[in-house]
Amino acid sequence: MVLRKLGLHRRDDGAPAWWVSFLLVAALALVGYGFILQPGQILYSPHSDILAYHLGAKEVLWRSLEAGRGVPFWRSDQLSGGPAFTSPNALYTYPLHVLFYLFPPPAAVNWTVWLHLVLGAVVLWELGRALGLGPWPRLLMAAAALFSFKVLLAVYAGWLSLLPGITFFPLLFATLFHLTERPRLWNALALAAVGALCLHEGMYSSCTTADGFSRRMP
Repeated sequence: MVLRKLGLHRRDDGAPAWWVSFLLVAALALVGYGFILQPGQILYSPHSDILAYHLGAKEVLWRSLEAGRGVPFWRSDQLSGGPAFTSPNALYTYPLHVLFYLFPPPAAVNWTVWLHLVLGAVVLWELGRALGLGPWPRLLMAAAALFSFKVLLAVYAGWLSLLPGITFFPLLFATLFHLTERPRLWNALALAAVGALCLHEGMYSSCTTADGFSRRMP
């Protein structure tokens, strides 16, 4: 509540402008994580789920699309088979996994991870704006999100199905703050869209947490 009271009056003046902040975030992402985008390589660690699960799940999708069968509902490459479309880790309908529809999984996975890292920083920037912080504190929040320990752990562990929740959970609070300050249709639709995205990712606890938080707000 203290943070929310401090953010009653937004400060959008000063430098850097929003587009300068986004360019700086992208530059930081290229400096810190540019190695992820090297062609012909795949993110790897001894404990990564990317090799253990996600590449196989996305390969099933890619081969099914190439064969003209559409999104697969079942995968037969594991023992006696298992669910594909309905698997909570597959995320075949998750919007930011669209690259897996356009490129083979080894070519799409690194760009998908990098995109989530950049978007996570942008989301924290937007949360700072919703709290009424100035441009420089917002930029600091974005940089902290870009190189936070939890994000690094998720990338190391290859949590491709959990990375979306880490990325967009703060946006749930940002849209909630916007709606409580300015109860308009657009802000309500934005909150509903972010909430639906979190539910789609399986982040049910994040939605219930935000709901409980909103009930305590004046």
